[in-house]
Order: sequence, then C-alpha cells, then structure tokens
Amino acid sequence: MPMRTIFATWCVLGLLAAGALAAEWKAADQPALAAELRAAKALTVEDVCTPVSATRIGTEFWVPAPDHKSYDYLQTYYPTYGGPSAVLIASLGTGEYKTVEVSRRFGFGGASSAVAPNGKLYLFGGGPPWRELSIYDPATKELAVAPLSMPHEMRGENGVLLLGPDGKLYAIASDATGAAAACQIDPDTGKVTYYGALGPKHANDCWVTSAAADDRYLYFASGMVPWYLVAYDRETGKSEVLLTTETSGGRITVTQQKHGAVAHVTKLLGAKGDAYDFWLYRGKAILQTLPSLPPPWPETPGDSSVADPPPKPTISRAKARPDAEGNAEIWYRPATHRPMAARPGQSPEMYGWKPMRFKVPLYPVDIYRLSELPDGRLLGTPGAYHGNFLFDPATGKSVWPGECRLEQYSTAVVHGKIYMSGYPGAWLLVYDPAQPWTCGLAEVGGRTIDDPDPDSNPRRLLAMMDYGGLYNATVAAVADNEKIFFGGHWERNGSGGAVVSFDPLTHLVHVCGGASEPFATQSVAFMTTAQKGRFIVISTLAVADIVGGKPMPEQGKFFVMEPDGGAILRELVPVPGAPCPGPIVGVGGPRVLGWTVNPQSPGSSSILYGVDVAAGTVAFRKTLPFRLPIQLGADPRWPFDFRMGPDGYVWTVLDGTIVRINPDDATVVPVGKALAGPMAFAGHDLYLGGTPVLRRIRGVVGKP
Repeated sequence: MPMRTIFATWCVLGLLAAGALAAEWKAADQPALAAELRAAKALTVEDVCTPVSATRIGTEFWVPAPDHKSYDYLQTYYPTYGGPSAVLIASLGTGEYKTVEVSRRFGFGGASSAVAPNGKLYLFGGGPPWRELSIYDPATKELAVAPLSMPHEMRGENGVLLLGPDGKLYAIASDATGAAAACQIDPDTGKVTYYGALGPKHANDCWVTSAAADDRYLYFASGMVPWYLVAYDRETGKSEVLLTTETSGGRITVTQQKHGAVAHVTKLLGAKGDAYDFWLYRGKAILQTLPSLPPPWPETPGDSSVADPPPKPTISRAKARPDAEGNAEIWYRPATHRPMAARPGQSPEMYGWKPMRFKVPLYPVDIYRLSELPDGRLLGTPGAYHGNFLFDPATGKSVWPGECRLEQYSTAVVHGKIYMSGYPGAWLLVYDPAQPWTCGLAEVGGRTIDDPDPDSNPRRLLAMMDYGGLYNATVAAVADNEKIFFGGHWERNGSGGAVVSFDPLTHLVHVCGGASEPFATQSVAFMTTAQKGRFIVISTLAVADIVGGKPMPEQGKFFVMEPDGGAILRELVPVPGAPCPGPIVGVGGPRVLGWTVNPQSPGSSSILYGVDVAAGTVAFRKTLPFRLPIQLGADPRWPFDFRMGPDGYVWTVLDGTIVRINPDDATVVPVGKALAGPMAFAGHDLYLGGTPVLRRIRGVVGKP
C-alpha cells in the first residue's frame, strides 16, 4: 500500500479517536493563580560559568600613507553593531602599529569609506541611532570618532560614502520616512550640506548599497523591494527615478568611474532580458548597446580624484581571532615580496611575512539557545556569530571550540549530529560534537578551512534560501521519519514565511511553502510536532505581502503538515483576532498546547489554549491574568522558552515566575521567581541562558 494511502488511512482513524480525546481535554479553573504567583519564592540561582567571552572581527580599511609608497591599515573589532570597538592602526611601510579602544558608539562594522583629496580616510558608519562620520589622518595616525555634526535624519542599517569628481564627499543612507537621504561633506572646511529625503518612499526597509557622482548629479540605488535607480540634481534639488526593477529578485549596482558612473541592472521592470548595463550621464541612464562603444562623457584630466594608489601589501587574518586572553595576530607581507605560501610547520617569517601582535578587549556573549545532547552534555549557542559551546553537567566544564559564520537560531539533533540554521540565507550546517571543531582553522599564507570545505566541522551543506523564500530559519522540528523541518521568514527583499524539509540521510531538500500561498501573508514564527512526530505543527504571524501587494490578514494561523511530502492537512485559528497563535509545544498524542495574547486585552492578559491537531479542533481556551512575556513573531534572540520538560510538564515563565504547566488540564504550577531565559535540563537541575552567564537551579525538576 502506498505511503500516502497509509498516512491518509491513519489520519482518518486518528480523527475518530482524537474526537473523543478532544472532548475530554479541559482546562482547570485557577481563580487564585495571580495570588499564587505573587507568593512564589525566589529561586536560588547559581552562576555556573561564562562560556564565551569574545569580540567580532570587523571591517578592514586601507588608506595610502602620506609618502604614497605604502598603506596604513585599520582593522576593527566589536562585540555588537555600534560598538564599543577596538581598532588596530598599522603603518605597513614602517611596521609601526597600535590599538585604539573606542568607547563611543560607532558602527565600524560595515561602514562605508572614502579617501578625500587631503589624504584622510572618512568612515560613514552607524551611530546611536543615526549614522555618523569618523576621520582617520595617516599623517598623525589619529582616529577622530564623529568629529562632524551629521544630519540626524540619516539613519538605516547601511549607507554609502563616495568621493565625487568635485573633491567633495557624498553620504547616502535612509531616513525615518522610508526614503533615501543624502548630504555633501566638504573635506577642507568640514561643512555638511543636507539635501533631505530623495526618491520614492519604500514600504519595506530602504537600503542604499551603491552610489556614484558626476559633476552635477548623484546616482544611487535605493529600496530592495523593488530597487530604484535615482538621479539627484545637486543644482536644482530635484530627484528622478531612472530605472526600476521587478518587485522582488532584481538588483541595481551603481559604480563610480574616474570620469562618470555606470549601473548594472538585473530584472529590469518591463524588459525581456536578464541583465543590462547603463552609462549614467547628465541625469540620464543610457543603455550600453555594445561593450566596445566609448562612454558618453569626455575623458577630461585634472579632476580632484585621488591619484592611482600604490601597490597593496598582502594581509593574512588567519590568526586575527583573539584567544581567551584577547591576544590576536595579523600578518602582512610587502607588495614587492615574491608570493610564496608558507609550508605547514614552518614559520611564515621564512616567506617574508611579518607579524603584528596585539590585544583587544573581550566581552561576555549572551546565550541564545540551549539544547540537550544524547550524551548528557548541553549545547549552547552564543550570539554574534560565535559558534557553539559544550557544557558537561557531570564535570562542570565548558568548552568553546570555535566560531562559524552562522548566526544560529534553530537547532535539531539527529543521531548525535547537530543540524543548525539561522541567518544569513538559512544556511544549513551539520556539526559532529564527537569530532574536533575545524571550521575557521587557518595558517598564515596557507590554507583556510571555511564552512563549505569538506574538512570543516561544522560543515555547511547548503543554503535553504536557494530553494525558495527561507532567508532566516528561526525554528526547527524533527518528524518521525527523521526529516528536519525548518521554518522562518523571507527577509531583506521580501516578506512572508517559508517551510523547508531536509533529509539528513539523503540530503534532499523539499520546499513545503516558500513566500507563496499559504505563507505569503503568514510568517512562520513557532513550530512543534505532535503524535510522535507524525504531524508538523506551525504557528504563523500575520504580515503584509509587500511583494504581491496583499494586505495583512486579521489574524495568524495554525498549520498542520504531514512529514512525508509536507502537504498541509489543515489550518485553523485557535484564538480569533490574535496576530499569531504564539509559542506552541506538542504535549502527547495529537495534542498541542499554545499561548498567545488576548485580543481583547493584549497588554494585561493572555490565552492558554489546547488544540487537537488530528481532529482540527480547539479543546479549550484559558484566560491568564498576565500579558504574554514576548512579542508575537518575536526576535529569536528573545530570552524566553516554552518547552516540554523531562517531568512531562511544559516549562515557561509567567509574570517573572518560572512555572510548570500540566498538559492534562492546563494547570499552571509556580516553581519560583528567577530571570527568564532559554531552558535545558540535566537530571533534576534546570539550566538557563538568556544572559552571558550559564545559570543553574538545582533540584527543581521532578521525576518523569
């Protein structure tokens, strides 16, 4: 009998049996719950250890030295976007270097830079909350953070700084209205001229990632959904949209040339071809019909652009990650040295490499996730792309083996191997904790083991983004057939949700729904399983479809999938009017317990409910006199949990009190007051993340 027929027959039988069970599943009244929570005593919480103290390796910047024969090199470090920061400043011509700590918030990570005719390096980065300008002077080796007063209207996650042919600097970012904004900076006088909001407003975030200038116009790409090519006339103060891409999937890249500008466009709106190139001249986009044709502007010498740069030395950041004491190394080799890779076991100095050894401050890193491994150890996920740590409750020892380029939000354990995904691109990595961590290992002048490398552990298997709509995988669940279901949302250049299944045995990927019906207006927020993994259950957040132009629905939904092909068996609304059914957990058989806001009083009460997913019925709704402690569809870094414990109860936090919920009748049982966080269990002990410190509460977990 075919598998689909067997499953359909099982579902019919399940519906009959579940119908009786649903009628028996009732929630107990708790009129004294508020008083019980107020009376709960504070728990004794131990600080076990701080598993990860680190800092991120940020953007590097180059500026020609005053003699124009070599370079000064700046390497930034920061724990989070915005700082605080540490900057290595090195004169590669003389070999002198120093580190500077910057306590003031400034977004060196991802900052755009330009070298002005006065030889100074200008950095356009994120400030609090607007974008600011910093200046490095290679003549004095000094870095001035935000010495100029920049327009507070210029905001956004990204921006562009460029040098125009008139010797002026131009900064373009977004503003609070959803449009782009620009200003001119005179390097000689420090005068900043704000041009205001330019171009169209965007329904989604406004991105500005590339720009150029000629003697009269600014050209920049803004938006993302879709992209617009905008020309701004600095003489008249007027802006015009020259080109537009399709709503999603297109791209516009603007590039500065010595005497003009060009644009590369993919998925041009109304065009048949895949990609086009344009000259940008006198406020117009001129199609390049033949590559051999000269540009339309005159090749006039004598502009104030920076002269041709000297040859760059080679930099190796193989040892740039600081150790547990904050010690780091960056090696360089003069551009005149004959290239030759160092052999394993030999000093890089034998091949012309020179070290810069320095120290940077480290910062404790928040714990985003905790998971139990089959061998009894706990797997912890720190934030800011810092990989994983392993904690052994039996020995009390914590090990932080290394980092990878994934910001991990979702975790699944199958046959002792850890499958993890998150941001960016919903990359899927597999980690074998029984083997050494090799991802990121590198030798100066030699090989670097990046995560796609076959020798990397963890190893990147694929990017689920490539399969349709899943850009950020925030939740995961393992079905009875051991397929892993990942859910999340389409980010950056779209909206809506997506669900993708992955088979660890065959590595086959199946898209169960990606940024299209039924998830175009339903972003996947929470996920669980029921009936021992025979059902995948999804809780979604109602969102507007910015790609298809569909409005936001009145409420979120509950989707039930079968695990073989990912077909949606049914969908329902557990709490009408709630923007999302909220966190959910399978509590045995076809039963799923959920928790969401009370649409009638979201700021002061919430609703605990039970759903029989086989029957497709809501068994009960129980109003709790407390608000939901998280925002629905919340950031996956939120210090919260709603999960089944080894004692058969659902563990979470309610009004600052850790509680257990009896799945048989939804009775809420206070455990005690403690700061919330993601949870893990070892024996009778409860472990908590959510802060940089791994915390433990002994003896609060009963026997199953």
